Amino acid sequence: MRELCFKQGNPITLMILGSLPLVFGLINYSDLTVSVIVLSPSLVLLGYSVSYKTTKEYCNYNRLIFFGIVVFKRRLEIFFLRYISFYASSFFKLNDWGPVSALGTKSNSDGFVIRIFNKEDSFAIYRSNNLIRTRKLAFELSELLVVELVDKTLE
Repeated sequence: MRELCFKQGNPITLMILGSLPLVFGLINYSDLTVSVIVLSPSLVLLGYSVSYKTTKEYCNYNRLIFFGIVVFKRRLEIFFLRYISFYASSFFKLNDWGPVSALGTKSNSDGFVIRIFNKEDSFAIYRSNNLIRTRKLAFELSELLVVELVDKTLE
């Protein structure tokens, strides 16, 4: 049974929010209980990631991974595909919550997306800033599921 995993990258704001408690926890190392309390959220923020796993038989899963170990997985109902699209995109996210709002009102990033389509629905299965890796995964997914790949980056 051949399978592909699409590990999603964590946003830069999450990395900043995870790194700040880590630095404060390491500076305040003299008091062990305070250090553990401060380091715990940092480890959670820096250690988790989300990935999608798909197989040739359409056994699809949404997985929550913590430091490389699958903690939770849920069956993902992905419809039968008509085609796969691979394209460049620009993303932005509003920074309206908590300390992230101090970093600006919105975060912009450019990237590449693999989106799967049927007649009326679509689902973005992978987003990344790495063109080569994203294109490779798009071709592998197209070969695995035997569906057409529409590469919009060449236009």
